[in-house]
Amino acid sequence: MRGFLINTIIISVFLNFNSIIAQEQKDIVITLYRNSDCSLNNEKDFQQKRIQQLFNKERFLKCIKKSSRNIRRNKDNKVAYYYLALSTYEVYKEKSAPILFDRTLKFLKASQFNEDPKIQKYLTQNRKLLDAIHQEAIFLSESQDQGNRLKTLRRLQYVAELYDDSTDLYKQLVGLDNGSMIETSVSKGLEDKEIDVAGSIVDKVVNQLERQLVNENQHSLSKFLVDNLGLEVDVHQAKIMDVSATQYGVCEFEGKEHNQEVIKYFKETGHEHIKRDETSWCSAYMSWCAKKAGLYYSNSLLARSWLKMGAKVIFPKPGDIVVFWREKINSWEGHVSIFLFEDKVTNEIFCLGGNQDGKVCVASYPSENVLGYRRIKPII
Repeated sequence: MRGFLINTIIISVFLNFNSIIAQEQKDIVITLYRNSDCSLNNEKDFQQKRIQQLFNKERFLKCIKKSSRNIRRNKDNKVAYYYLALSTYEVYKEKSAPILFDRTLKFLKASQFNEDPKIQKYLTQNRKLLDAIHQEAIFLSESQDQGNRLKTLRRLQYVAELYDDSTDLYKQLVGLDNGSMIETSVSKGLEDKEIDVAGSIVDKVVNQLERQLVNENQHSLSKFLVDNLGLEVDVHQAKIMDVSATQYGVCEFEGKEHNQEVIKYFKETGHEHIKRDETSWCSAYMSWCAKKAGLYYSNSLLARSWLKMGAKVIFPKPGDIVVFWREKINSWEGHVSIFLFEDKVTNEIFCLGGNQDGKVCVASYPSENVLGYRRIKPII
């Protein structure tokens, strides 16, 4: 009987001990979970402060890179989107590339800066910059209204949503009734009409060029064409194409002011007397790119002068020079650009060049307008 009581006591103590251990383990797990959650929040706050510091120190490219990395980890990081927008705008001011400004608006919308409580405390500090973005959006929309109606609508849509400002032009294009937005097929479908056809080669090229604008660590355009699109690119043609890619988005200024980035194409290729960016600059731009790539270049501002440069090519590769006729095939007028690829279905030549719709961009021209292809030789 005594032995039975002892065994009962031992079993009871053992069970109570296990219960205590289990509870302690449970408490430890809960504590670790809470501490982990707290640690994650602290890490997030630290990263956001780091992004803010980079912006305040005017290290905008670094801020763009850091913000983008944080967004890839957490797409709901509104602070990262906010400073990504402001930094992109600062780079836009330097490069004068409207594409960067459109991205600024897109990132600013994603930040929900008017609603997110964490961003509210930064608004006073950045109010002048936000106002400048507001005014720039209106200016670009009004100055490019005739050139690209869809882009104008998209920018003004952002202005209405971000700044609660329905401009007269927006009212005219979209239509407002007593201050409230009328949903039209245009305004409702703006987001759906983004140029984003994933399977298209030209869209992939444009997306790559846009990524290079804000991220200097992106692969070069020539490497992208070879690795991602399977195109064949010669080494010297790769150089001129990659030089051109660094200028993507440079454009003429409207009005009396002239973009010095365009003027430099004249100045650095022996045409210092040209001071206006309205002067046809496709040939000067091509000469500037060829010179930077270590290739021979034309001393003439006539696009057709490139028909005498390098070697004639029957089957062009990306990076070769293509010359088109304009107005009349027998006239002196023309256009010179860098060949990317040909669409056999639509009979269009897609190329990267300057003074294409007043800027450095990818554009298409009818294949029937081609005067010739040239492969430029390196300067030995």
